Amino acid sequence: MSWIVAIVAPAVAAQAALSMDTSELEEGQTVELRLVVSDTDARGYPKIPAPDGLSITFQGQAQQRTIINFQMSYATHYTYALVGTKAGNYTVGPVSVETSAGVLATAPLSLVVVPRRANAVEKLGVTMPSEAWVGQTLLYALKFTTARQMIKGRWGLPESDAFVAEPNVEVVSNEFSIQEGATTLSVQELSYAVRATRAGTTTLSGAMLQAQFPVQRRRRPSGLIDPGLGLFTDVATEVFAADPQKVEVRALPPGAPAGFKGLVGHFSIEMNPSATELRVGETVTLDVRVRGDGSLFDVQLPKLPGEGFRVYDDQPLVSSEIARGRFVSGAVFKRAVVAERPGTIEVPAIELSYFDPTLGSYALAATSPLSLSVVGDSRPAEVRSFGVPVSTGVDTVGEDILPIRTAVTPGQPIPLGYAGLLLVPGAALLGVELAGRLRRRPKAEAPTRINLDQLPEDPEERARCVERAFREEVARRLAVPAEALRREQLGGLGADAEEAEEIYRSLESARYGGGSSLPESRVRAFVKRGDA
Repeated sequence: MSWIVAIVAPAVAAQAALSMDTSELEEGQTVELRLVVSDTDARGYPKIPAPDGLSITFQGQAQQRTIINFQMSYATHYTYALVGTKAGNYTVGPVSVETSAGVLATAPLSLVVVPRRANAVEKLGVTMPSEAWVGQTLLYALKFTTARQMIKGRWGLPESDAFVAEPNVEVVSNEFSIQEGATTLSVQELSYAVRATRAGTTTLSGAMLQAQFPVQRRRRPSGLIDPGLGLFTDVATEVFAADPQKVEVRALPPGAPAGFKGLVGHFSIEMNPSATELRVGETVTLDVRVRGDGSLFDVQLPKLPGEGFRVYDDQPLVSSEIARGRFVSGAVFKRAVVAERPGTIEVPAIELSYFDPTLGSYALAATSPLSLSVVGDSRPAEVRSFGVPVSTGVDTVGEDILPIRTAVTPGQPIPLGYAGLLLVPGAALLGVELAGRLRRRPKAEAPTRINLDQLPEDPEERARCVERAFREEVARRLAVPAEALRREQLGGLGADAEEAEEIYRSLESARYGGGSSLPESRVRAFVKRGDA
C-alpha cells in the first residue's frame, strides 16, 4: 500500500476506468490491462469478458490511498493479462463493476491485433470429433509444430459446461522431432479425455499454449566482462491459440433395454472361473473382465441369479488411460460363488447393455454360461468373516485379504512426524495435559504375535487366530502394516508368492464355508519357514 499527499482540487466521486499501454498487439503477445476503481469498494474482483480472439486473465490487485485537500481518497488497481490470440479489430468493455456505491461502467477500449510474423511451419492444431452422444468419451488432441527451439511450454485446456474431464485419467503429452527437407521441426502433442454430459450444439474454447523461446541480443553489461562478446540470451514468451471446436452432442434415443446403466462406447466382457469342480461349501472365484473405449466410471455388474449357490461381489478394479492415441478402459470384478448343494450348478451368462455410438443403437455384450460340478452333502452356505459376527452373511466389498481388527493403544510409539510439536511454544503444556489423561485411562496391552502352538478350541476363534498369524507373517516379510495388507501384494513374496496365494484361497474357502478346510498346518509351516 502506498500513500501520496497532495493539495489539489476536491476529490472526485466514485468511478471506474480501463487502461492499456498500447492499442496494437501482434498475435501471441501479452499486454497488461488495468481496471481502476476509485473511492468505493468492488464486490469481489471484477471479471472482464473477453471477445473471441482475446484472452483476459486476472493477475492481482493493489490499493493506493491519497489525501486531497485534507480528504481521504483511495483507489483499487486490478491488473489482467490480455493476450491477442487471433488477428482482428477488437473492443474491450465497457465493463460494469458492482460496487458499494452502485454499478459503475467504464469506457470501452479499442485494440488491433496484427498477424503473427510469417512462419510457415509454426502452428497449433486441434483434433476432435464434431459429433458425439451424451455419455460418450472423446479425445481432445493438440499438436504444436515449430522450427524454433522451445525452452518451455504451458498448456491451457478448453472449458465447456457440456463436457467434463474423464475421472482419474492423466493428460498425456509427447515431444519429438521430425525432419522436413533440411529443416528440423519440434513437435509437442497433448491428449485430453472428456465426456459429453448434455445434448445440444456446444463450442469448446480453443486451447492455448504459452511458449518460451530464446532470443539473443547483443549488449554490453555495465562494469562486467562479457565473455560472450556482448551476446546475451533473453527469453521471449508467445501464446498460441487453437481454433474453437464446435461439437454436436446428441441425446440417446428411446428404447434403452432394462439393464442399460449409461455405458456409451464399444465393450466386451468375459468370465473365467478359478475351478469347475468343488465340494459343497467351497468357493469358486469368477474373474469377470470388461474392456472398452468408453467410460466405466462407477460401473456395476447385474445381479447373478440361480439356484444352489450364493454370490458375493468384491470391489471392482477400474482403470482408464490414453494409449496410442485412443481412450481405453477396463474393469475387473471378483465374484465368489459358494456351492450349497451337490450336482451341477448352472451359472448363467452375464449380460452388459451399452449404446454403440458407431451404429447409433443399443447393443449387448455377454459372457458364456458356466457349468460347475459340485459333490458333497447339501447344506446352506454360512458366510462369516473371521472375528466379525454377522447375521445375514458377509458383504465382502472392499475386504480383500482377510482383514482383522486391530486397535491403537496409548503404549504404541509416537510417529517421528509429531516430534515437531515439541518445538511449538505451549506444546509442553499440551503434553502435560495429555499425559494426565492417559494416566487416568486403563492402559491397553500391546498386541502380541499369535502362538500357533496354543490355539483356542472354539472353531471360529481358532480360525481367526490362524488367519491373523498368516496375515502378520506376510506383512512382516513385506515390511508393511498388517492391517493395510492387500491381496495383490502377495506377489512381492518372491518364491513363496504361489504358496501364499494357495493358502489365501484355502482361507477364503474356509471363510465362505463357515470354518471348514482350515489350512492350519500349511500356515504353521509358512510361519515357521519365515522364522528360520
